[in-house]
Formats: sequence, C-alpha cells, structure tokens
Amino acid sequence: MKNDGGPAFPVAGFVSPYDQQIDPWPTPGMPLRDWFAGKALIGLTSSIRACTDGEDYSPEQMAEYCYECADAMLAERDKP
Repeated sequence: MKNDGGPAFPVAGFVSPYDQQIDPWPTPGMPLRDWFAGKALIGLTSSIRACTDGEDYSPEQMAEYCYECADAMLAERDKP
C-alpha cells in the first residue's frame, strides 16, 4: 500500500460554548499525499510555459509528475 502520509487536516468533533455538540463526527481530512500533489500542481501550472519551451503536457502527465513529487516529499519526510 502506498504511503499517503496520513491525514493533512483532521478535525475532531467539537462542543459549543453551551455544551451542545455542534459537529460530533470527526473528519479524517484529505491524505497528505494529495495535499502535496495539489501544491506541486499549483507550482507546475504557474510555471509550465516558462520551463517547457512551449511544449504541451497532457493532464495525465502533469498528474503523474505531481504525484511523483508528492511521493518524493513523503520519502524525504520519513528520513531521520
């Protein structure tokens, strides 16, 4: 199973100041791997024309590259 880095933005259930539960269901958040890939996509799409000499890349190629970047970030994060 691929390392997804765990949850990026988990949210526990919380209680209002009047002791009434507003949101009793915790939310696991998105996987950190997806968060990293999304950040890589922002950088890639903002600079792709400047870095590629006008060569076009398919969305599939860009997604693959972004997840490769995310996997590299997770691997680097796991190093001591």
